[in-house]
Amino acid sequence: MSSEIMGVDVLIYADGKAIAGQRDCTISISGDTIDTTCKDNGSWKTSAVGLLGWSISLTAIEFAGQSGKEQAVFEKCLLNRTPITIKAIQAGKKVVTGTGIITSKETSGSYSDVSTGSYEIAGNSALVTSFVPYINTATFSSTTVTVALTESAA
Repeated sequence: MSSEIMGVDVLIYADGKAIAGQRDCTISISGDTIDTTCKDNGSWKTSAVGLLGWSISLTAIEFAGQSGKEQAVFEKCLLNRTPITIKAIQAGKKVVTGTGIITSKETSGSYSDVSTGSYEIAGNSALVTSFVPYINTATFSSTTVTVALTESAA
């Protein structure tokens, strides 16, 4: 079994619904740098990680009507300055969740392509990662189903 995470398997959900038409996404986690240099370090700078933050950039094909309702929710949350619950699922590996605010939306209408919407989401909470358990074994009888799970270390 291959251990690579395929890009097509990384999906972004907002308030429980997958974003329709998602083409790509980038999840970024960063930490502020705190200077811890003192005279005891000789001529070398030292640092520590301070506050952590995260963001998501994603692009999706724009849809009208019922097919685009999740995208309409994104735009409404941006206009109303409303936080949104985000879940990124890397199929078969891990789930990342948090609350974020949509900070921008750009619409692209290329002459030779479908219209796309690009969204920027800034983290507004801790980013929580949980690993998806794998089914090791499953046994069945007429009255009992037994499933053995193990936690995956992605």
